[in-house]
Amino acid sequence: MTGFTQDEKPKPAVRLRKVSRDRRVGHQEISTFHPHREVTLEQLQHVRNLDVLDQEGKKLRFGVLWQDQPTCVIFIRHFWCPSCMDYIRSIKEQVGPDVLDKAGVRLVIISNGSPAMIKSYNKIFHLPFPLYTDPTCALYHALGMTLRTTDGGPDSERGDYIRHGATTGVAMVLKNALSTRMPLHKRVGDVKQLGGEFILGPGLHCSFVSRMHNTRSHTPVKDVLSAAGVQIDRYRGTTSQTFYDNEEQWMKDREAELKRIQARKGRRRGFIMGEHRNSGSSDLDRDSVDLGPVPYRAARELGYIKESPDGSETD
Repeated sequence: MTGFTQDEKPKPAVRLRKVSRDRRVGHQEISTFHPHREVTLEQLQHVRNLDVLDQEGKKLRFGVLWQDQPTCVIFIRHFWCPSCMDYIRSIKEQVGPDVLDKAGVRLVIISNGSPAMIKSYNKIFHLPFPLYTDPTCALYHALGMTLRTTDGGPDSERGDYIRHGATTGVAMVLKNALSTRMPLHKRVGDVKQLGGEFILGPGLHCSFVSRMHNTRSHTPVKDVLSAAGVQIDRYRGTTSQTFYDNEEQWMKDREAELKRIQARKGRRRGFIMGEHRNSGSSDLDRDSVDLGPVPYRAARELGYIKESPDGSETD
């Protein structure tokens, strides 16, 4: 006899799942994700001791990047994300390093693929800002970027930096990858990992938080910098002072830029329709690169080809 009736018998003990320190310090489980939840002191103490990698694969303590001055830390998605490429292009066009230097503010960009991808990525955009990577996504998780998705969200909510749709985005990625000889055999990053924007430092201080909730929800860079006390002109990449002394010259340059954009769109259409294979002047085949399985792999990496439950692939 045990002394218990059938209804009174104690239930078997429940085995608690062990949660890693990185996940605990990440502050929130996926079920409690919030795009603007404050970063705690405990989180900052933890993440400052984590490492990022440069293009040579050398480790750098994350906290070194923001210990002495306010730093805008931009976390992008994987290296082949077309929406993040649009975002990086908007940063390059709108933000000049001289403006940040005068304000005493830094800007750094972090992805999560192989460090071998950084050199090619820099060739695409000629970034004046440092670019690092966090292949383990430890920083992403510890700072609360725990929502994982490939959902682009409704068009009504997409960032105003977006220039490409699904098809033209893939074409842009392939063009950039081939023109810069991006190492296609290296890991491009976690396709479902979202990024975000933070203003960290000096010291253990975080004054701005914005975590992505879909793949097209980066905070416009002008808003991030505004939170750091830096005002930029959206189109001229300067402070409120006029960048062009000659307004007529500025208009001519804008018209020339629009023509270049139209020409690029024309080349993209040709690429999508397969016309680049017959064009002798296309940038895409100037090195006689055999595309081979690249378009297929890109579409799969970007999430446009998915596996169905039976193992077959669907668009």
